[in-house]
Amino acid sequence: QGAITVAANYANVTNVDITSLATFASSNSAVVSVSSNGVVTGVAAGSATVTASFGGLNSSQLVTVMPASVALLMDRYSFTTDASDSVGTNNGTLFGDAVVQSNALVLDGAAYVSLPAGTITPNYTALTIEMFANVQRTADGTPTVIAYFGTSGSAPTTSYCRIVTKANSCNCWTGYAADDNGEYRVWPPGPIAGNVHLVAVWNPANGYLLFYKNGFLLGSNTIPAGNPLADMAGTNDQECYIGANQDAGIPPIGTIDEFRIYN
Repeated sequence: QGAITVAANYANVTNVDITSLATFASSNSAVVSVSSNGVVTGVAAGSATVTASFGGLNSSQLVTVMPASVALLMDRYSFTTDASDSVGTNNGTLFGDAVVQSNALVLDGAAYVSLPAGTITPNYTALTIEMFANVQRTADGTPTVIAYFGTSGSAPTTSYCRIVTKANSCNCWTGYAADDNGEYRVWPPGPIAGNVHLVAVWNPANGYLLFYKNGFLLGSNTIPAGNPLADMAGTNDQECYIGANQDAGIPPIGTIDEFRIYN
């Protein structure tokens, strides 16, 4: 939704606001509606032309309404003062030496945030994890787990997903479902270090994993259609961490400014 401003140019003055004097029309009100005072509202996906008229003159603008996003922001951690969830109820708890300073979570290699069990619920149709972070480069062969959701234990008895950062190789976004004994990974090149924007997607309905860094697709992998995200959700989603692994692996060193979870 947005408001139109209509301006008129005259011989001796330009850019005169005549919005309150103009009349408005939409070529397709089922896609875009426009009120008598020029407020445009998207009704459905598509395009329509909105026309403003005054003094026998018309000005038109094509307006496109995009489809509603299928991704719903479920949890958001902005680390302004603590690890509170600003859009959901899954408030985090700081552990170890974790602190929040200058609107960022500070991780020193022995600190992490624990989220409530069941953060990823069984009704998730897909999972997207997004974060803005500054992580220290680590040596190859030294994995640091920056996010983990799933059960305790190790494969093939557990179900989980996790983001691992290393230097030049073995960075990965992993989804593992115990019931079909399958582990699926994206292995993007490194390093994943410094100021990074990371987005990891697990979409079982459409059969793929995606891993983005700074807006670029680093890697993808196919998974069996219907690969059950629910296997690591709900009652199985007992271990939920930002900056740690369920087996107390090496936590990352750096800061996280923003961490978001989408269904």
